[in-house]
Amino acid sequence: MAAILGIALPFFAIIFAGYGVMHWRRLDRGVVAGLNTFVFYVSLPALLLGQLAQAPVERLLDWRFVLVFYGASVLVYGGFMAVSLLRGDGLGVAAMRSLTSIFGNWGYMGIPLLLQAYGSEGAVLAVLAVLLDNIVSVPVTVGLIEASRGGAGLAGVGRTLKSVGRNPLVLATLGGVSVAVSGVTLPLPVAGFLDLLGSAAAPCALFALGGTLVDAPKGDARGEVAIVSLARLVLHPALVAVGAFWLVAMPTDLAQAAVMVAALPTGATCFVIGQRYGVYALRASTMVLATHLFGVLTLTALIAWFSS
Repeated sequence: MAAILGIALPFFAIIFAGYGVMHWRRLDRGVVAGLNTFVFYVSLPALLLGQLAQAPVERLLDWRFVLVFYGASVLVYGGFMAVSLLRGDGLGVAAMRSLTSIFGNWGYMGIPLLLQAYGSEGAVLAVLAVLLDNIVSVPVTVGLIEASRGGAGLAGVGRTLKSVGRNPLVLATLGGVSVAVSGVTLPLPVAGFLDLLGSAAAPCALFALGGTLVDAPKGDARGEVAIVSLARLVLHPALVAVGAFWLVAMPTDLAQAAVMVAALPTGATCFVIGQRYGVYALRASTMVLATHLFGVLTLTALIAWFSS
């Protein structure tokens, strides 16, 4: 519990700082958009590039985790997409809702938590989740958002692929994997530059998220928040547990680490993407806050269960 609170409480403090500052109108509302632009185009790509470039290649290619984790992710993402489209929601909204149900706080919360609980091998699973989501989930979601804006026909598909190919998160992920696979060690000044710049991603994204919560829908979002939170914190890790412990039979410590990764709350990157494309941003910010609040309880219960 202390480890989770030690990581989660600073999270909430920055979110509420952003909320308080914007609620009392101490900063112009354009600051939130500016912070998100900085995170999306500069700081978060630097964080991804630096983390992936320094990750062990053999762990980045762990097929067992890929099969278990992404098998569960496809089921949850596909389920939300189907239900959303049957309800008549737009394709962009459906894609963003689906992303918030599977995209966790791998980097900011997952890596330090798993390092403390399972060591470097467990923490690399969180890095692998970063890799998988930024070469699969994020491009798919961005592509669906672009398609919802009239990307029909060959010309529309071409525009969509071009947009995804220019996405800074996708480019940073591909660059980081390329460096890791090549075996090249980043020069110390380059690694230091990426670490320093990437360290700004979390506080800036969380502060902006808090500022956006001032305008977030509340009463009408409770049902949706509850359903997506259950999917993120309970359904996804439950499906991963079935695969890791029984279908693939991973080593116990790695199976537990895989479930812990899947049980992490929704990542602030969902809000950053929603804000960037003007789709589902307010609702995504509510999901991030809600899943972090409830995630303290679910992660504590999970750790207690594994410990016993």
